[in-house]
Amino acid sequence: MIERGGELSVKRQAELLDVSRASAYYRPRPVSARDLKLMRRMDELHLEAPFYGARKIAAQLQREGHEVGRRHVRTLMRLMGIEALYRKPRTSIPARGATIYPYLLDNLVIDRPNQVWSSDLTYLPMAHGFMYLMAILDVTSRKVLAWRLSNTLTTHFCVEALEEAMRKYGQPEIFNTDQGSQFTSDDWITPLKAAGVASIAVCYLFAFMNPAHEQRTGALIREIFPDAHISLSSEVLSRVREWPRMSATLLNAYLAPVLVTYIADLETRLNASGVTTQQRFLMQSNGGVMPFAAAVTGHKTVHSLLSGPAAGAQASAYLPHEGTRGLVTLDMGGTSADIAFIEGGAPLEVTEGVISRRQVDVPALDLTTISAGGGSIAAVNASGFLTVGPTSGGADPGPGPSRP
Repeated sequence: MIERGGELSVKRQAELLDVSRASAYYRPRPVSARDLKLMRRMDELHLEAPFYGARKIAAQLQREGHEVGRRHVRTLMRLMGIEALYRKPRTSIPARGATIYPYLLDNLVIDRPNQVWSSDLTYLPMAHGFMYLMAILDVTSRKVLAWRLSNTLTTHFCVEALEEAMRKYGQPEIFNTDQGSQFTSDDWITPLKAAGVASIAVCYLFAFMNPAHEQRTGALIREIFPDAHISLSSEVLSRVREWPRMSATLLNAYLAPVLVTYIADLETRLNASGVTTQQRFLMQSNGGVMPFAAAVTGHKTVHSLLSGPAAGAQASAYLPHEGTRGLVTLDMGGTSADIAFIEGGAPLEVTEGVISRRQVDVPALDLTTISAGGGSIAAVNASGFLTVGPTSGGADPGPGPSRP
């Protein structure tokens, strides 16, 4: 606004503009090369440990040989616009008019292209400032399907990348994103809704203590996806530790469309055959049972994941075994052969497990798969290696009892 070397003096221009003359002479000091080096390293430390404050960053820099104090680090952090991330008081109160966005995740065994796509946002440091990078990847092939750069965090460049990816490669079975506002806005959801979404998983960090936000998110999703199956972590596995709870919720969301359809078809056929009972039950992985309605409306499909082998082990516990300390059962099925241990007349139980590299912390009998099943099909995979199962030839008329 103030022109140096003009017809009017700097003093007169400052008077006309009603600004302090001292500000007209001020020239900001450029950031030194030393501070630039420190700021780049501080940026890396902040990405690695965002909960580090000025004290810990200064201590780490000193351990690396930099001569810098906490006050100077704090000054540089303010200049960079970064601060330690930690839970502050009353963080659960949303800003006025804010919307609770859903956390859309759903994946299980990823073994083919277009089964699972994943997307996220990050930023790229530039010579002056930074740019936001958004990319969509196919998880199986690790191929980058589309990407966009932007200097703002609006949704338009995310939607552009989504539309390009779907135009070039079709639509995924599952789309995995975080709960950022770009990925839960109507602009982003509309193309996915048009492509067809069958199941959605929602997992919030402290939902095991207060499920209100997850329940509200579920209601919002139902307005957009009235026909989709919605799995809330607070209903599937309401316990502490986010990753096991989220993993179980993802498996529940994966199983829900298949199992719910199967149960509905089974009930229809039972009714048509004239089979009437007061209650119909579904076997659970822990050897117990739950009503059909609990699996459908109670969102407990993941609790039936090992129901088949569990039923065999539970039935074996009733076999006479006087004079023995325990039993080892072998269940040879179409896809796997599983063993279980029975002590004191009851199968051993566990509360944690891993299925196909996915953690499943739901109560279950202690079952161990030792080999492929009797009907497992051997094939050569896309990499040229021999694989056995999990595809099975099935059995007709089905399993039958036998004694060695």
